[in-house]
Amino acid sequence: MKKIHRTAHASRRALPRAFALALALALLLALVVMPVLPGGAEGLTWPDRTPAQKLLRENDMPFVVLGRSMMPDVVTVDSNHREGCKTLTQYLLMPNTPERVGLLLGNMEHTVNKSRYDGFLDAFAALGIEPAREMVYTGIESTLQFGKAINALMRQEPRCILCGDDIICTRLLAELNSLGKRVPEDVWVGSFYD
Repeated sequence: MKKIHRTAHASRRALPRAFALALALALLLALVVMPVLPGGAEGLTWPDRTPAQKLLRENDMPFVVLGRSMMPDVVTVDSNHREGCKTLTQYLLMPNTPERVGLLLGNMEHTVNKSRYDGFLDAFAALGIEPAREMVYTGIESTLQFGKAINALMRQEPRCILCGDDIICTRLLAELNSLGKRVPEDVWVGSFYD
């Protein structure tokens, strides 16, 4: 697995979309999830924000975590990313040579990306093999990092590329189009997000 090093360049276009998604999830929780919790809930927090969760708990404030929590006995709302990614990877491994299946994944400090990566590995483990290291790129957060990863990956002539999220997948589809590659005729593409 090759890690793409971080740079100071962040995707500014992703911020409004991420904010809108976070707001939609917050509204969903406020309207659907919180009222059914015993005693309701006064707030919510995002995954991997243990200090905020500790503060809420210390002040006896009920809360819900979107995603996973490192704290025990915390109410969470999440999908089983590991199993879902394993299933998708297994499906795409069936007709393809495992050595030609690639992965483009974001920041591995995010719990969701760890789960997605573990699901990807689980699918290979079920076949008794490991993915080819030169086909796996993690830590992709910027356009520069994506460019380096896709250039290296395309030199390996992948038959299938799995993406950790829809932003990476959208970039991949644009790049494949610019290279004259057809989906799925030349390269199969899958996203672990939607």
